[in-house]
Amino acid sequence: MMRTLTIAALAATLALTGCSTMPIYEAKPADVRIQLLGMGKPGMCVGGTHYQLPVTEEKGIRTVRVPTGNRVMLWSTMVFQGYNVMSSCQPLLAFVPAAGHSYVSNAGLTDGKCFIELVREDSLRATGVAPEPTLQRPKC
Repeated sequence: MMRTLTIAALAATLALTGCSTMPIYEAKPADVRIQLLGMGKPGMCVGGTHYQLPVTEEKGIRTVRVPTGNRVMLWSTMVFQGYNVMSSCQPLLAFVPAAGHSYVSNAGLTDGKCFIELVREDSLRATGVAPEPTLQRPKC
């Protein structure tokens, strides 16, 4: 009994100190692709569960896969180091990925502020991308 209480207390302490980790999302065949530009360490939240997103890199192009049909909150954890300065931020956005589409997300630091943006790839447009109509206020 005492051992069980000790283990429970240790687990609670670790959870409160931030030592717990998010599960790694396991992509499914029906998931859509997001090409990452900039972006530090990506993560997402779907249905109230936070996930680390594993990044695939091929020929210098970094991508992640996310599920379709439900709102996905996407973020990037970034750390920047400069002369005697270290900054970190975690910009985020939410959208509803649609089957059959692919996306491009960019995140970084500009004018001392973090940003994240997302567009839908669209081969019918001169630029190859279109605004994502489902962008929403981040919430999970």
